[in-house]
Amino acid sequence: MQSKLGIVFTLLSALGYGSTAVIVINAYKAGATPWQVLLAQSTTSLGFILLLLFLRWKRVLELKENLPLLCSIGIFGYTSMAICYTLALQYLPGSLATLIFFTYPIFVALGARWFYGEKFTRSKTIALYLAIAGVVLTCQVFETGFGLFRGAGVILCLAAAAGATVLTLLSERLVRNNDPLDLALAEHFAAALALTLFIVFGRLAEWRDITSTVWLLGLLLTIITSLLPTFFALKGIAYLGATKASIVAVAEIPITLFLVFIFLQEQLTGAQWLGSSLIMGSVFILRKK
Repeated sequence: MQSKLGIVFTLLSALGYGSTAVIVINAYKAGATPWQVLLAQSTTSLGFILLLLFLRWKRVLELKENLPLLCSIGIFGYTSMAICYTLALQYLPGSLATLIFFTYPIFVALGARWFYGEKFTRSKTIALYLAIAGVVLTCQVFETGFGLFRGAGVILCLAAAAGATVLTLLSERLVRNNDPLDLALAEHFAAALALTLFIVFGRLAEWRDITSTVWLLGLLLTIITSLLPTFFALKGIAYLGATKASIVAVAEIPITLFLVFIFLQEQLTGAQWLGSSLIMGSVFILRKK
């Protein structure tokens, strides 16, 4: 039962994260710069988090021994992931950016084995190889109408993947004995505050030009692609462990491909859907375990 709940929470997280590309690209179409998108998201995040912290401050203070680590996870994990992925969407279509970003479950699986000594069962190994095969197949056959493949976008997506790896691996030990909501609040408060201060002091002029549409999209990013997915992801890690949760989370790829097809009219090939099917197959193998 716990395994099934973990998969449900992780898939809900993937649905939220999978919406990121659609919202960010629509913000770019509305005339926003990457830093305006990030600023709109971080400042609205601060408002929500401060309200929740006011309601749960006693519980969050109980994490005082882990607060330095939580702040580090928020700043070096989530903040770096958000910055790099948002910037990457300037250069790459949403579907391709997501595919490259989702090399991170491979890094998580290797990291969990090296640093935490997690064992690779046969089911976990098969699921991992299916996920890798799905990503490789989809990347190889992707044909973009957005121009030539840009190296900067690839580097930024890989950097975002590194941030996601840090976030997942460091969070695994914390979620075993703590409420995922309290952990998410602490991590996101540190991330949102650091990102807001970084942009305000570095790019203050961009604040004045943010339109109401971009503020609204920033609010959607806060709720749909940030706070809720992080909470669901931590719940998934608590039930499944870092490796399993990261493999299940690869379901974000077919989810994102579907969303960008519906909302951005990005063209998909039959081979891409085949790759997505392999990824979903890895999820079902884990579900049966």
